[in-house]
Amino acid sequence: MKALKSMNRFGFWARLWTGMTAILLASTGCIIVDNGGGGGGGYYNEAPYITDAYVECFWDPGYADYGWDFVSVVDDLDGAGDVRDVWVEVWDSSGYLEQWDLVYDGYEQWSNTIYEYYSAYLNCDYYPYYQFDFFAIDSYGDQDSVTFIP
Repeated sequence: MKALKSMNRFGFWARLWTGMTAILLASTGCIIVDNGGGGGGGYYNEAPYITDAYVECFWDPGYADYGWDFVSVVDDLDGAGDVRDVWVEVWDSSGYLEQWDLVYDGYEQWSNTIYEYYSAYLNCDYYPYYQFDFFAIDSYGDQDSVTFIP
């Protein structure tokens, strides 16, 4: 009977030590990235998702120049802070022309206005012949892209 009480006491301390170890490990602030390979669980990164993209060419009398508005709406279930970079690439039938970084405007919207004076290739007369590829990448390297064709 005395041996049984000793075993119960040992079991209590073993469970207490295991529980305390689990609490300490959980409170370290580490993030474990699980890329869907199965197994152990942990933190799973959600890739950014471009929900909308738009390009418009317009005349700006204040600058006396044509301007281009590039707008992309990027959703990321990990939060807007997880999206690291959003940009647009401009293509035509001859191939790649140029790219422009977009700036976070708030509430998932990224945009930039470029005037033709600053662009080597953009010309509103050729707007229907361009292809615009939007890209979004997050802090873990996951990305999404969409193509906008006028």
